[in-house]
Amino acid sequence: MSANVCIITNQPKQKSKLTQFLRHHPLVTANFPRNLQQIFELTQESTILLIIIALNEAPTLAKKTCQSLKKHPQTKHTPIVLVQYKSPLEKQQLADAYLPRDFNLQDFNQIMRQLTIGY
Repeated sequence: MSANVCIITNQPKQKSKLTQFLRHHPLVTANFPRNLQQIFELTQESTILLIIIALNEAPTLAKKTCQSLKKHPQTKHTPIVLVQYKSPLEKQQLADAYLPRDFNLQDFNQIMRQLTIGY
């Protein structure tokens, strides 16, 4: 059974990197929704295993996106990973896990194991 990972990004390099890293997880399919509504629609069709937010130089948008996903009944229990481009200014826990902007395959796999338990 395949599960979906939703990737919200405005960075072609991050999109490519995440797609490449997800190839190491054959039971996972990458999806690139253009808005939150597409994520909510996808939750009605299949399981969303994880949501990754990598919004370059847009910390306010990333924060609002995280908050919206955590409040919505269809995604509030879905783990969210935030790729950080700068150090967080707040100590507020927005996401379930964080990756540095220059993360590597080992960092990514550790987060996948931690948040998805076996996929």
